[in-house]
Formats: sequence, C-alpha cells, structure tokens
Amino acid sequence: MSQLNESAVAIYLFAIGEKLFPRDEEKVAHLNGLIEKLDAITEEKEKQQKMKEIMEYVMGENSWTKERYKIVSDLKSSYSIEQNLTLLQEIKAKAKELDVQTGEYEKDFNKLIEFYQKAAQRTFTIVDKTMQLYNLNQGDIIPLSLGAAHTERAITLLKSKEISYVVIKANSFSLDKDPSFLSVEAYQRKHDKLSVDDKGLLGSFLDTRWKPPIVLERVWFKQKSELIYITTIIAREAASGGIPPFDNIKDEISKLNYITIDKQSLKIDNGEVIFKVMGLGENRWTIWVRAAVISPEKQESLEERIKKILDEVKKNEDVSKKKGELEIKKVANNTIAAYSSNRSAIMNIRISG
Repeated sequence: MSQLNESAVAIYLFAIGEKLFPRDEEKVAHLNGLIEKLDAITEEKEKQQKMKEIMEYVMGENSWTKERYKIVSDLKSSYSIEQNLTLLQEIKAKAKELDVQTGEYEKDFNKLIEFYQKAAQRTFTIVDKTMQLYNLNQGDIIPLSLGAAHTERAITLLKSKEISYVVIKANSFSLDKDPSFLSVEAYQRKHDKLSVDDKGLLGSFLDTRWKPPIVLERVWFKQKSELIYITTIIAREAASGGIPPFDNIKDEISKLNYITIDKQSLKIDNGEVIFKVMGLGENRWTIWVRAAVISPEKQESLEERIKKILDEVKKNEDVSKKKGELEIKKVANNTIAAYSSNRSAIMNIRISG
C-alpha cells in the first residue's frame, strides 16, 4: 500500500475515525486544542505535520481505524494484491455503513480499488503466459520475474497446477526492510520506466544515469580494501590453529600501507579473533574487529547467521545502545566480521554461534 498514493485511504480512515471518535470530554477537548493550534500555524510544512498529528490522534482512538491505518502507513511491510484489495473494500464498506462523506476523495479511492482489481487479474495473465512457455519447454527451468505483491497468488496458482517452483528474493539486513520495499525515488523511476537500482548499481549505468566518480585512488577506499583483506587473513589463521601475534602471517600484516594492526590487541575469544586497527595517513581512525570463519558443516547460510546476530544484538541492551556503531558483514566465503569504533560492542557479541 505504501507504494501508492495513500492520501485517499488516509482521508477515508480519518473520516471514519471522526464518526467513531469517543464522546469523552477530555479527548474532545484535546482534539479541539490540536485544531486550534493548527489554525494558528502559517508555515505550510508545519501545518501539514500538525494535520498528520490530528489525523493519527483521531484514528488512534478507535481500534478499527488504528489497525488499518497502521497497515496503510507501514513502509516495512509488503502485502499481496489480494490483501490490499480486501483492505480497501473493508474501508469502503465501513464508510458506507457509517454514511461517511468523503467528497472528492471518493473518486481517487475508487481508482485505487480499480488499480488493485486489474493488478489481481494481471497475476492470472502472467502465470497463464508462463504456463504456455512451460508447456512448450517441458523439463526446462522457466524464470518468472514478479513484483512482491503478485507472488502470493502466483504461488497459489502454480501449486494448483502441481508445478514445482522456487521463490528467490533479496535480503536487506542493514535497513531491516522487506525485500519488496522501494524508496520513493526508486518507485518514481519505476513509473518512469527506468531501473529501480540506486545510483552506482548496474541498472543506473544502463538507464543513462551517470556512473559515480571512481574512488579507487581514495585513501578511505584503500583502507577499506586492506581492512577486509587482513580481516580475512587473520580470521583464517586463527581458525587454522594459529595463536596471536600470528607469526605465520606477519609478512601480510607488515605489507599494509594504509592501516596498521595493534599487535598487542590481538586475542582469541571463544574461537573468534579480536583486534584493533588504526587508519594511517590523512584519514586516521580506530576500529575494533571481531572475525570468525564459519565451519562448512553448519547448515545455515552466512546471510542467515548475520540475520540471527543482528536479532541478538537488538535483544542485548548493552550492545543495542551502540548498534549504530556496529556493522556485521560477510567479508569472504565462510568468513564474517563485526566492526565497531566501540570496543565494548565488539567484546559483548558472538558471531560464530
């Protein structure tokens, strides 16, 4: 729902919320106070913010509108076309039941319902055309690129035809977003028939957006490259039984030009290696690293492991306070690392399970 203009839906829910608003003197007085403040505001942006506050207050006082507004405004969740259509039809039926007057927004709301009805039909068409290809190419794998909102119904249709399938979707760890999430800018590019890829990714090169400036000669880039390289080397040396200060790889450590390892900080903690790194030259900084090689017999993927670690970080109060300073990433095959400018954040987590 967040990928479409939700104004009409919000107006409908607000109008329903007004009808259902409790006749409690204190709450009515609070609402009137908000409206008085709105009337006194002259700056447009501030006025919009206050109007949003009023709408959310009104809708939040009734469980029916509160629950549905949360769905409409939730940027992190994706809902199937059928779920969105059901939601819109519920809202329209409720508005009719309460004799809600929505004025000019009724036309926009009906267009939104029509959009989802057509989108639902497109899922059938897409699967039908795919089946035609499948029948012509028995035994071949047929790729089908679908928007997330189409996926649920497409799976149902494939199951009904007893067709084997695999759903492949991207992960998004850093922002904790649903894979179907598109930023406002990306969704606008989609409307303009351009790639949804952000600047710097392949699609941006192909749809005539200019390639970003080359950073290969930047000090920070060279530092990052050396840091990832030496993290991998040290983690693998520790995993193979080496002990600090890892004399077997001292030549690799000595060849670093843009960073330096504090050899006194090297230690192994429960099979994971910890050390401090400093930036050299014009770009000076200090980073603490915790790295480990994940044994191949573990069934979960590194991506699954990283996701679990991030979930654990959120539960750990001491670490979660510093989560903005903590990055956990895959640095090589079977090797993951945590980086932080805060030593305690590194000391208080486990990354290898």
